[in-house]
Amino acid sequence: MIHLSSSAFEILFNSTPHLAILLDADHPTWPVLAVSDSFLAVNHQTREALLGKPFPEVSGQLGHPLPPDQFRASVEQVLATGQSHQLSQVASLYSASTGQAATRYWNVETHIVQLPEPTGAFRRVIQHTATDVTDQVIARQAQTNRLEQAESQNIQLLEESQTLKDLIDSSRVNAYTLVPVKDAGGQIIDFRFKAMTPQFREHLAAAQPNATHATISEMYPHFQQDPSFRHYCNALLQGNPNSYDLLHAEGSSGQWWHKTITRLSPEEVLVTMIDQTDIKRVQLQLEQTIDALKRSNANLEEFAYAASHDLQEPLRKIQTFCTMLHTRLGDSSDSQSVALLARMQSAAVRMRTLIEDLLQYSRLPLGNDSFETVCLKETIEEVMAKTTGEIASAGGTLTISGLEPVWGSATQLQLLFTNLLDNAVKFAHKERPLEVRITGRVVTAAEAALDPVQGSPSRMYLQVDVSDNGIGFEQQYAERMFQIFQRLHGRSEATGTGVGLSMVQKIVLNHQGRVTATGVPGEGATFTFWLVLAADPTDCP
Repeated sequence: MIHLSSSAFEILFNSTPHLAILLDADHPTWPVLAVSDSFLAVNHQTREALLGKPFPEVSGQLGHPLPPDQFRASVEQVLATGQSHQLSQVASLYSASTGQAATRYWNVETHIVQLPEPTGAFRRVIQHTATDVTDQVIARQAQTNRLEQAESQNIQLLEESQTLKDLIDSSRVNAYTLVPVKDAGGQIIDFRFKAMTPQFREHLAAAQPNATHATISEMYPHFQQDPSFRHYCNALLQGNPNSYDLLHAEGSSGQWWHKTITRLSPEEVLVTMIDQTDIKRVQLQLEQTIDALKRSNANLEEFAYAASHDLQEPLRKIQTFCTMLHTRLGDSSDSQSVALLARMQSAAVRMRTLIEDLLQYSRLPLGNDSFETVCLKETIEEVMAKTTGEIASAGGTLTISGLEPVWGSATQLQLLFTNLLDNAVKFAHKERPLEVRITGRVVTAAEAALDPVQGSPSRMYLQVDVSDNGIGFEQQYAERMFQIFQRLHGRSEATGTGVGLSMVQKIVLNHQGRVTATGVPGEGATFTFWLVLAADPTDCP
């Protein structure tokens, strides 16, 4: 028998992994009889400081696993009742020798035991034991957290599933899932409906009232030859989602559907159908309208070219006969006939100019296939060289500043500046020298006030102002003057056919820009237009 005072008992008790301390229950001060090494380590005490000392005296130095007051209360309760006192998972903030603090959990028990002495008698001893259950508590907490998280996720998934179901049901989406029907060899020979939205169920109701789980072949006998069967098989076997448009002909009308097929699992595909009948009809009507407009424009341009070309031959004959008649009349005294002949010749010249302008207008190409970086300063210099200095011959001056390279057609832009400079010369003020200013500045699409369909918001534009100090015009006619054959002044005030400014507008629109006009009677006019800035301005010297 191992006695309380034996060395064997001391060795066994001191080396136990539990926190343990023995108190003399029969002594009024409950002196410490034994204490384990682990108890000393946790409480940072030495055996010499505790053994034989009254418990009330040393209890204040013992804070683990129970605080001093709770420790004494537990001992007093056991002495008073004789019953064991147990506490589970007591949390204690333990400071290790390294200085790091950590919470530990203990199962604590205080009870009275009878231990033998060498004399054969038994001594009543209070045994206070604490077992470290921190790992078990943390493991249970982690498991509890995982279960709570899983439960929370399940609840969230259920709520999201219900929300998604409600959303699909309320959105009137045609959607359904299919599972394959296979033969004995594992080959897919058909598909069976597994689930469907209320909208699709209504769609099928007329053809098959109980079609929820029917195979598609039961509804459509030639399903295996239908392209949809191949699409379903490809999506299921290869896992690649695919979309396509399908026309369902029903009676005298047809219905366009956009179908998307997605594999949900190796044995199930999801099919969604969006009714695009209205969109398709509008699209087809738009395509037909565009084709009709293209044919109409082509016919108009062909007619304008042919008419202008065919008119030149009789016009040349009229001019030739006028010249012959003028030669025959010579110095005739019939001044009225000579005047009428002169008016005929003048009308023929105007007619020839009009035909040439109309030919030029009809030949203006559409689109930007031949666009390149254009140096506007060089373009204007070429225009001035071709017009043999009309501004200078009219006693006027031309100043140019701020022009940057633009993206466009050099030929069309030469024609644009030719018409604008001709316009300035035609409507020059008789009482002062003509001054023409061409200025440019870089602006954004927003500053240019271009329509989003016409101009990209990220593009930069060159704003060009062509101003003169001529006779000007009333601002109320600013829009009208760009219409073909429209003239604001009589032939006695200025020459012209009413085509030039129409060509200017057509060229600017073809360059994805816009043009405006501002005038003040008696002071002058300014024509402003916007052109796309060249992406690489270094292309110009």
